[in-house]
Amino acid sequence: METREPQFDAGGIYRPMSEGGPQPYIMLATSGAYLWEYFASLEFEWSFLTRRKRLTWPMIPYFVGRFVGLFAAFMIIVLFVILHADSDPTSHSCNPIRPNFNNGGCVTLYDIASFSSYSLLVFASANLAIRAMALYSLDAKIVAVLGFLILGQCITIILSVCFQGWSFLSFSGTGELERNVPGLFGVVPFLPVMAIYTAVFDIIVFAITAWKLLYPWTKRARLVDHMLKDGILYFLLVMLVNVPAAGFMQAEPLAPLNTAVHFPTAMLSLMVANRLVRRLSNFTSTTPSIYIMTQNLRFATSSPAPPADLYPVHGQRRSPASVAPPSSPLRARFAHPSSISGSFDMVAVDSNLEEVDHRSHRSIEGKPPEVTEGSCEIRA
Repeated sequence: METREPQFDAGGIYRPMSEGGPQPYIMLATSGAYLWEYFASLEFEWSFLTRRKRLTWPMIPYFVGRFVGLFAAFMIIVLFVILHADSDPTSHSCNPIRPNFNNGGCVTLYDIASFSSYSLLVFASANLAIRAMALYSLDAKIVAVLGFLILGQCITIILSVCFQGWSFLSFSGTGELERNVPGLFGVVPFLPVMAIYTAVFDIIVFAITAWKLLYPWTKRARLVDHMLKDGILYFLLVMLVNVPAAGFMQAEPLAPLNTAVHFPTAMLSLMVANRLVRRLSNFTSTTPSIYIMTQNLRFATSSPAPPADLYPVHGQRRSPASVAPPSSPLRARFAHPSSISGSFDMVAVDSNLEEVDHRSHRSIEGKPPEVTEGSCEIRA
C-alpha cells in the first residue's frame, strides 16, 4: 500500500492532532458545548414553528447565527476528528493517514470553517446591537451608528477570510494590506483587525446600553428594569470575552494558539448573545405592545382626585366614586385630555393593563380611546 509523505507546516513541524497542542481539543470542547446548548434550547425554536411566538425581524440574526454556529461546530468535528487536520491554520494540511483525501479539499473545508467561525462574531454583536436599539426605541442616531459598526465588522470578516483567515493585517508604506511587514506606521507590529474591532464594538454597545439603563433613574420602563436586573450581565460577559482575546492576539499575533482563541471566543459570544435574546423574547412575548407614545409622564407619590368627566362607558359617564383604585402601585391610569402638557416620552406599559384600561374606558362607538390623547400617571 502506497504511503504519502507527512505534511509539514510553515515552520517545518508536523502536527497531527495528538501532537498539535491544546488547539484541537479546545475547539472540539467548545463545539461540544455549543451543540449541547443548541439542542437544550430547541424548545425556543419549536415555539416559533408552532406559532406560539410571532417571528419578527430582530429574530432573523438570531436564527441565522444559530444555524451558522451549528454548521461551524460540525465542521470543526469533521476537520479534527474525521480528517485529522493540522491545528495550524497557516498550513491547511490533513493528516497523511487519510491518503484518499487530498489537501486541496482540506484547504477548502478549513476556509469554510474559518469563515463560519468569523461570522459568529457578526451575529453575536448584531444581536446585542439590536437589543440596544430597542432600548432607545429605534432612535435614528443610535440605529445609524450601530448599523455602521455592524457593516464595518462585516468588512473586517471578509478581509480576514480573503487573507486566509490570518486576521493580522498591517499597512505598508503604499497603503496596501500586507503580512510580515515591520508594522503599522512603524508603531504597531501587527494589527489583529478583527479581534480589536469586535472588542471595541462590544465596548460601545455595552456603554450605550449601560447609559440607557442607569440614567435617568426616574424614567426607566419595565423593559429597562428587566434588562437592568438580567440583560446587562450578558452584555458585560460578551465584552469580557472579546476584550482579553483581542489583547492576547495583539501580544502574540503569530502564535498558533490564536487559532484556539478566536474560535472559542466566537462560540461563547454567540451563546451568550443567544441566551440574552431568548430571555428578552420570553419577557416581551406577553407584552406585544411594549412601547407606546404618551404625553406628560408624571410620577406621583399621592393619589390625586380623578376628574368627573372620564371617558364614557356604554353611554354613561363614570363618576369619581366609580373609579376603582389601582390594585398595584405601578398601575398605569389615563387621565382626561385636558391635562395634556409636556413633551413626548417613551413609556412601557404592560399589555394586560392596557386591555383592562380599554375595557373600562370604552366610548359610545365601542372603540378604545387614543393613547396619545391622555397622560400616563404612574405611582411611585
